[in-house]
Amino acid sequence: MTTARPASRRRALLAGLAVAIAATAPAKAQYFRGKTLHLYIGPGTAGSGYDQYGRLAGRHLGRHLPGQPNVVVQNMNGGAGLVLANYLFNVAPRDGTAIGMIADSAPLNELLGMVGTRYRSASFNWIGLVTTVANLTMTWRGSRVREIGDALSIEVPVSAGPAGGNAWQMPALLNAIVGTKFRLVAGYASTAAMQLAMERGETEGAYGDWASLKATHPDWIRDGKLNLLVQYTLERDRELPDTPTAIELARTPEDRQLLLLGTGGGGIGRHLVAPPDMPPDVVEMLRAGFAAAMADPELIADAARSNLPTDPLDGASLQAIVAKVTATSPGVIARARELLGGK
Repeated sequence: MTTARPASRRRALLAGLAVAIAATAPAKAQYFRGKTLHLYIGPGTAGSGYDQYGRLAGRHLGRHLPGQPNVVVQNMNGGAGLVLANYLFNVAPRDGTAIGMIADSAPLNELLGMVGTRYRSASFNWIGLVTTVANLTMTWRGSRVREIGDALSIEVPVSAGPAGGNAWQMPALLNAIVGTKFRLVAGYASTAAMQLAMERGETEGAYGDWASLKATHPDWIRDGKLNLLVQYTLERDRELPDTPTAIELARTPEDRQLLLLGTGGGGIGRHLVAPPDMPPDVVEMLRAGFAAAMADPELIADAARSNLPTDPLDGASLQAIVAKVTATSPGVIARARELLGGK
């Protein structure tokens, strides 16, 4: 079943929808008529959490946009979402026919000055949030590391992706700040590949998000095959009350600030974003269409069938979250760059 939206989130979504609809003039009522809207998904591969949520939105968005365009969902892999973020920022058309779901680590990578980053997160037009995510580091049931405290004294091999992705960055931060002994085994192209490596015994641990795990591996959860060590969220997910957040492990206020920056991506979650420098009325059309789609009983039923929880937020509120993340103090950013690389 889909996760019920908190009342405040639902009110914000509906308020955003009303404002956006009022802002779209009748002259634009058929703006997308005869057009094709390309919805690109950056991180992961087919079947990943990003892919599932991107395709969920893509199945319903078109009929809520003026002119009801055909929506084509495409994967654009590379650099843990970097290729897509750069494409949307620098190359994609600014007419509303190209949007995407980039990595939730995009603002962090920008602040770190990761090689190849050619975008400014706050300059994107953020269309809306499908759901927040509870990202996790986990181990397989046979591992001696069964809780986060064990990882302070026992080295454990954990599948990871490239340095620009959360699957590498977050356990690396914990190693540097808290003293965990995650031995990161890089080179996996997606969380699905990381988790498969864990299941096969190539590693003992992996990265993933709770919603996708419930959708793709409900048997792992049902049969107790996973040890959930830590969640990279601002507060404990209500379904994971016994799994500590990374922020709780901070020993100093400075460490807490750094972990807050690192875990901020969970609040950006699975979203839709559009290029910068677009006509404001087109941005509002996209935001209104997104809000209407997320409130549509057909999407809600589709999400329930797919076991994909939704917790939507309107685009203006999401834009404000991104602006806050990217306004992190220079001192915290400098320390993050020291620990995780970058310029």
